[in-house]
Amino acid sequence: MTILRDELHHLVDLLPDEQIPPVLEFVRDHGGIDTPPHTEEDWPLPEFVGMFASGEGDLSEKSADFIRESLGGAADQ
Repeated sequence: MTILRDELHHLVDLLPDEQIPPVLEFVRDHGGIDTPPHTEEDWPLPEFVGMFASGEGDLSEKSADFIRESLGGAADQ
């Protein structure tokens, strides 16, 4: 890595989380880099992600069942 690239990495690591999105947008818009869109294979997520948007009502009532079935453990009640 070049010295400039090392410095850029260091500065990015120092950014507060709330400043990451505008910097990322700037780099995407002005970097001249063609990046393919991300697919699910690029960002594998655990199976439970999005479960609360399932439209099945209040899933907190089913939390004991979820723990028992999905995680193989006993649910304390």
